[in-house]
Amino acid sequence: VLEHPLVTFCAAIVGRISMKDLVREGYEPPFPEDWHYANDLFPVSISREECEAASRRMTREMMVKSHIIGSPAEVAAQLQEYIDAGANWVVPIDLTGLVNQDSAGCVKRVIEVAKILKGKA
Repeated sequence: VLEHPLVTFCAAIVGRISMKDLVREGYEPPFPEDWHYANDLFPVSISREECEAASRRMTREMMVKSHIIGSPAEVAAQLQEYIDAGANWVVPIDLTGLVNQDSAGCVKRVIEVAKILKGKA
């Protein structure tokens, strides 16, 4: 899943809120250091070549750090850490459906994460 071009490009865009965060972590960012998706990614303004170039800059390590990975219980536990730290909005998204077209399984897993976070599992 982490090697799929769409998943890789999504991580390049929003794997970190700011490209500067990647620089601070010691990585070469997929976009210029001052680039931010909310200000700089305009609909249909990025070419396929630019998408592919950004995706190629995403290393396996960067991909792992850009996602919460695991079973629904493991994902819920990781999201709970953010909630405990004060986050009041989390949006679990299962990207495996982009790769294996298992949309029903994706929805089931996201609902399971939500149940665990709500204490209803």
